[in-house]
Amino acid sequence: EGDVIWADDRYVNSYFNRGNVPIIGINEVLKVLVSAGSLTVADYYEKLSKLRASGVRFIPVQKDEILYHLKQAKVENDTVIETNGLIILRSYVAECLLQGDILQKPPIPEASPNKNGEIAFIISLSRAINDALVAVWNTKENDEKNCLAHAEWLMDNLYIDHLGLLHVTSLPRNIQDDYYFIAV
Repeated sequence: EGDVIWADDRYVNSYFNRGNVPIIGINEVLKVLVSAGSLTVADYYEKLSKLRASGVRFIPVQKDEILYHLKQAKVENDTVIETNGLIILRSYVAECLLQGDILQKPPIPEASPNKNGEIAFIISLSRAINDALVAVWNTKENDEKNCLAHAEWLMDNLYIDHLGLLHVTSLPRNIQDDYYFIAV
């Protein structure tokens, strides 16, 4: 009881547990270290940035991470001056999406534990970017110029619409899906 299996392997992580033992990845380990007080939030994001910069793919991007890096950046002349964290995040998202053809896609064979493949990465990435965009405007810390600069940075550097996500990830689709995503 209380044990976990720590594995950072895309096949192994397609299983959620082995028996009653959960299977977790590096991102969950780092979160536990932050919640235990063994790692500061700044150290957490620094370690995530190092993992992203070193090419570890498909680590979930979260709204709080995006907002953290935006808050670290200065706004000059109504433009976000990119920090190293923002540069890494922008590059990471682009590299993951450009490697979207290697994502495990449905329909996965019946023997696979996760019949939806790795689509959760794409869905959570899109949601994190959209949620960060909303949060930028809901914050009381920024004035309107900073909100606009942060929103423009997000739109120019991270945002991609549903049809774009389908295209870059080579997800199987039919004409009805295209009509649905156009409507979305």
